[in-house]
Amino acid sequence: MFDAHKIIAEHGLDEARQLAKTKLEYTCITAAVAMLNAQTSEPAYASQMVTALPHRQPMEGNAPARRWRRQIGFDEYCVDSGVFDDGAPMGIPFGAKARIALIYLHTQAICQGSPVLSVPHSRNAYLKALGMEGGGMSYKLATDQGLRVSACRLAISCSGRMLEIGPLVERFIYDAGVFAPSAPDLDLTNESERIVLGSAFYRFILAEAVKIDAQALHILNNNSWAIDLYIWFASELHRLEAPRPMSWEELAFGSGAKYKRPRQLRATFLNTLQLVKAVYPQADVELADGGFVLHPSPPPL
Repeated sequence: MFDAHKIIAEHGLDEARQLAKTKLEYTCITAAVAMLNAQTSEPAYASQMVTALPHRQPMEGNAPARRWRRQIGFDEYCVDSGVFDDGAPMGIPFGAKARIALIYLHTQAICQGSPVLSVPHSRNAYLKALGMEGGGMSYKLATDQGLRVSACRLAISCSGRMLEIGPLVERFIYDAGVFAPSAPDLDLTNESERIVLGSAFYRFILAEAVKIDAQALHILNNNSWAIDLYIWFASELHRLEAPRPMSWEELAFGSGAKYKRPRQLRATFLNTLQLVKAVYPQADVELADGGFVLHPSPPPL
């Protein structure tokens, strides 16, 4: 397996780039260099809730789905789309940008220590806070997923208990007034000055937050699979007291991934693992016959 940090340490940066044989390997080298050159490590926060989101727009026939279910281990997550005031569905949040928006809410809740969050007012400041760059299309995609996240409802079934959370955001506070996430044309008033989180969501964040590295998240912010694997490692590896072998079947069950062929799951995991280890080199994960082994590892921060 390609180990970007090991190759850089053994051969130096210039030669490491020359040794990269694929686009993925070159991306891993670039990611590892970015982590090595980071001046400081700033924390961000996430939870398993983030990994419950779909990677692509879920569909029901030819229409976007209003409900999404995902099994993660023995817990089932059910995400319901928010609706506008006229009853039209906003859509299930999905992909990397939805995850970044949800992690942003986690992070601000922990850092500000309150369910009432002060947030950037301008478009550019909002994208910068999410670790994104780009023009109008980037902003449009980010705000669409952010609104879907804000208005969605989540139910978690765990050991016979049901935890219901939603909508995640109770209201946005603007200069022009106070609006619920269901209000149409929210973006016409520009970014909100404050966000009020739902009380159940805020309690969940305090109880379940996982500390991650903001720089690593910035590097992974276009790859929803890598974000999920990184959060999983950050949550689990430092809790292990002994090596934990896992089969590919257990990975499929534990991650909620669905593939027609086991080799598709294996290929996706291996490619994603190389990138995640580039931003989380402390993660000690080795391949084994029929699966892989998780070893006790330090947390990212």
